[in-house]
Amino acid sequence: MRLLPFVIFLFLLDGYSASSDSNVTLVRSSERFQVKCPTVPTRKRVRDIVWFKDNHTHPIYRYSADNAVSLYGHPTIHQHQPLEMWKGRVFSFVEDKEQPMLTIGKANPSDSGVYVCQVTLSDRHSLATSTTVLIVGDSNRPELFYTETGQRIKAFVGPMVEGDDLRVTCVIQRGFTLQWFLNERRISEGYLTTKSATRLSAGVRIAGPSANSSVVQSKLWLKALTRDMHGAVLKCAAYNEEHNLTTPVSAAISLWTRPAEMRIQSRTFSAGVPASVECEIVGSRPVPEVTWRISGRPGQLASTFTHVSKDNAITTSVVTFVPTEEDQGRTLICEAQNQALHNFPGSSANQTLVLNVFYKPNVECHTNRLGPLEEGTILVIYCKYRANPETAEIIWYKDGARLERNAPVLVEHSVRGKHSGRYSCEAVNAEGAARCQEIVIAVNSAPQPTVSRSSVSHLILAQMIIVFAVAQTLLHRGC
Repeated sequence: MRLLPFVIFLFLLDGYSASSDSNVTLVRSSERFQVKCPTVPTRKRVRDIVWFKDNHTHPIYRYSADNAVSLYGHPTIHQHQPLEMWKGRVFSFVEDKEQPMLTIGKANPSDSGVYVCQVTLSDRHSLATSTTVLIVGDSNRPELFYTETGQRIKAFVGPMVEGDDLRVTCVIQRGFTLQWFLNERRISEGYLTTKSATRLSAGVRIAGPSANSSVVQSKLWLKALTRDMHGAVLKCAAYNEEHNLTTPVSAAISLWTRPAEMRIQSRTFSAGVPASVECEIVGSRPVPEVTWRISGRPGQLASTFTHVSKDNAITTSVVTFVPTEEDQGRTLICEAQNQALHNFPGSSANQTLVLNVFYKPNVECHTNRLGPLEEGTILVIYCKYRANPETAEIIWYKDGARLERNAPVLVEHSVRGKHSGRYSCEAVNAEGAARCQEIVIAVNSAPQPTVSRSSVSHLILAQMIIVFAVAQTLLHRGC
């Protein structure tokens, strides 16, 4: 149990320069009891007295003195204003008391709590004191209370917050002694260390009945509660001089704890295919709020399923999303936030998974030259691809027909006209195949020499001269 209501109320009083005292009063059920105020300094005049209980915003009783008349014998008109629900049970005779007090009749269990009396003097200086009242029953069964607030403990203690101290008071009528047990193991005076790895310190002080008290009380102090204390059963038992055991009182400790461990399912993904991922949060109580997101993506992913184990110890969240090629290498983040502990360190935790997204290749082709090629030049076509898995088979095509090439670079050292055509590259991996846009290659034939008409005439004349000369030679030999 957090003491927020009490702390908040004390903050409201902080605006006054108040001197304060604090005490504990044990009251039997149905008895009358009194809540004391600070002692008013001699010859000081009282302007106003109010009594508050716990975190109530309105006082349960107000006393007003008109014109700031003194408490000591000065004539005045006094106004007593009990809260409606307290009428008939509360009254005060502050006019005749050096120390004002409020009397409450027929105590019942709901009267347990912290009472604050605030006295405002005529000079606007204020005095305040608080009293913790514990109302105990008539039977021989002990009762448990929170030491700080006096609130009665029933079946559960808390919820407490991991790391908090727990102070509990056990009360019973005179004639009995009290003993503490934790999970049926007796706690003796001093300190107790459990067999678990977590250190548990229990400071125990047993106070016997005072001369003016009809009850005995025992106070237990558990320091820095750890998560293994959740569900532990705290028991107070009473014995009389003949060691006759009365009915003990027990309460289980309810503990709010931070996330202790997170586990996220590891897997691979395929681009464009819906995928689910599971995230487990261990040890967070109450159930945490789970959010999902991917680094580099705006916004959050919507959780599709959440399951909580029977003991609330494990929360399982499942998210379903469609990964893309751009998600490759990004981080999937599962974050758990214990909203009940958002003001405490360690209230949130996260687990991450680096996404391994498989996708078919993205292929691009380009060549070393632009425009038509001349015969005899070198042709180079590059096939570049991006894929996951990165290992891919390369296939080259010319005019739609497969070439016996499998390297990412196609080279022709001396091109001819036959090398003209449409070239493309295809990359294939486990996710599929993709082909680049075709590249058109044109090869120009080598130029033929040109002959003028005069050159032809000269060639024919030369040939005729040669023929005539040969004929003359043959005729001459024949003669």
